[in-house]
Amino acid sequence: MPKRSDIKKVLVIGSGPIVIGQAAEFDYAGAQACRVLKDAGVNVVLCNSNPATIMTDEALADEIYLEPLTIDSIKRIIIKERPDSLLASLGGQTGLTIGCKLAKEGFLDKWGVKLIGTKVDAIDRAEDRELFKETMQKIGQPVVPSDIAYTVEECVAVALMLSPITQVLVEKYIYGWKEIEFEVLRDGAGNVLTVCSMENFDPVGIHTGDSIVIAPAVTLSDKEYQMLRTASLDIISELQIEGGCNCQFALNPDSFEYSVIEVNPRVSRSSALASKATGYPIAKVATKIALGYTLDEIKNDVTGKTFACFEPTLDYVVVKLPKWPFDKFRSAPRLRWRS
Repeated sequence: MPKRSDIKKVLVIGSGPIVIGQAAEFDYAGAQACRVLKDAGVNVVLCNSNPATIMTDEALADEIYLEPLTIDSIKRIIIKERPDSLLASLGGQTGLTIGCKLAKEGFLDKWGVKLIGTKVDAIDRAEDRELFKETMQKIGQPVVPSDIAYTVEECVAVALMLSPITQVLVEKYIYGWKEIEFEVLRDGAGNVLTVCSMENFDPVGIHTGDSIVIAPAVTLSDKEYQMLRTASLDIISELQIEGGCNCQFALNPDSFEYSVIEVNPRVSRSSALASKATGYPIAKVATKIALGYTLDEIKNDVTGKTFACFEPTLDYVVVKLPKWPFDKFRSAPRLRWRS
């Protein structure tokens, strides 16, 4: 049963369409979430526009809506199903964005729906670049020197940069630094732990989804590792995230200088890799945290004796290799670059 007696019917926002970098990893998390909710006796309503997922199996939810992941779709489902809670942090950025917008415009309050898991203000502090920068500076965490511009004139004034985007963050150039990630968990009581460290084979400047990633990080000295691990725990504590969180760092390979790149206040694509590498079910634990449990109350399913407050043993090495399915583009020529 949920520890919180006010949670009886939960609307879960799913992983969405199959596009590069989305769906498969978040389906892994969403399926875990649905199983946890069902096992807890919660009525599960799922909205996911992608029928080719595990989480849309009829055994994982009581009601399944194969609808577009839009504000209007979620509003219609809430009005029809009248859930008391919304879980939006396990389906990727789309679900998180929808949940925050519904909360901010007062729709959730109007229909008596709680956004469970990480609170809206914590999400804002993690995702708004200016608020994030201020939060990091408050706790003494270094960020890449930057400034925000809202107009072309301001962009030019900051770094001679032209852009049609509404908000532009112009940052110091740090290409070539190491990119390190930590998967971190925090419960509502403030207990925190790191699940896994990861290191990108490519330096900062290459998107994580396009890069080879190895877990755990293998080129860090103990001092560097402990420095970034401590930073991750301090960051998730200050942001007051409840559930899974991904902290990304840029580390100067020639010194101990580092910068916090960003924080994903939700289960991320890296969470699936971290879960499979360590055996620690991040999405499952994050869902139980959303139901009101603390890390020292969540049992380890493997041992049956220990609890989720223990960090996984470093007895693994896992490599993620990005692969383009060229066989699906048979008419497209493969270009070979020559130096």
